[in-house]
Amino acid sequence: MTSLKILVLLIGLHSFVLLPLAVAAPCSPGRFSATGEEPCTPCNPGTFQSGTGATSCERCSPGTFNAFASSTSCSACPAGTFSANSESTACTNCEAGKVSGSGQSQCYTECQGGTVLDDAPNTQECNDCASGTFSENGDTACTACPAGTYSESRAPACTACSPGTFNADTEADSCNPCLAMTFSSTAGATACTSCAEGATSEAGASQCVPPTVTVTARKVAGCSAIRGNDVPFSIDLVWLLGLLLLPLTLLGYHFGNTTRRPS
Repeated sequence: MTSLKILVLLIGLHSFVLLPLAVAAPCSPGRFSATGEEPCTPCNPGTFQSGTGATSCERCSPGTFNAFASSTSCSACPAGTFSANSESTACTNCEAGKVSGSGQSQCYTECQGGTVLDDAPNTQECNDCASGTFSENGDTACTACPAGTYSESRAPACTACSPGTFNADTEADSCNPCLAMTFSSTAGATACTSCAEGATSEAGASQCVPPTVTVTARKVAGCSAIRGNDVPFSIDLVWLLGLLLLPLTLLGYHFGNTTRRPS
C-alpha cells in the first residue's frame, strides 16, 4: 500500500470519528430543537428551559412572567401586580383598593392595618404583624418600628416611648425605664440623660430632683457669717434686737397715754 493510500485512509477514519461528535452537540439551557441537538432555537418570551438537550420549552406558570427569549427561568410577579395566565411576558398592576403579594395570579381586597396578605401564592388570608412591627391599610409587608418606639402584635402604628423610658433598638415590643440618676423628659427617647451634679432621680424618672438647700445660721462675733449654704443673718442677733426694742416700744406706749388729754 502506497503512502498516498495510507494518508487517505487515515483522513477518512478521522472524519468518521469526529462527524458524530459534531452532530451530537446538545442544545444549551434556554434553547431547544426537535432532536435536542444543534442547530437549536431560543425559547420564546413567556417560556423557559433550564436543562440541556431540550426538545421543547416550558411555559411560565400564572403568577410568574418572562420578558426575554432564551431564558432559563421565570420571575415571580412583584407585590402589587399579578399574571392570571401561563406564558405571561409581563405582570399587571392591581386595581385601586386591591393588593397582592409576590407571585400572585390575582389581586385581593387590601388587608387592614396591623395585618398583611399571606405570602403563599393565591391566598386571601391576612396575617397579623408581629410585635415590634406595624402595617397600614393595604401594606403587603410589615415594617419594623424605629428606635424610640414599640408595638404589640397586629399594630397599625408604632407607639412612642413615654417620658421616663427609652428604646435604642428597632423592632422592639416594649420600652426600658431610665436607670436611677438618669431621666428622659420627652416621648420617643432613644437614650436617657444623666442628672446634673448634685441632682438625683429614681428609675423611670422624667426629670431629676435638684439638690436640697440646707439652711444654717452661724454667729461670729455677734454678726452673721456666710459660708456654703449659711443664711446671711444670725438668729442670736435677731433675738437680741427684739429684746432691745421691746422696752422702747412699751415706754413709747406709756408716754403716749399720759400725754393724751381728755376731750
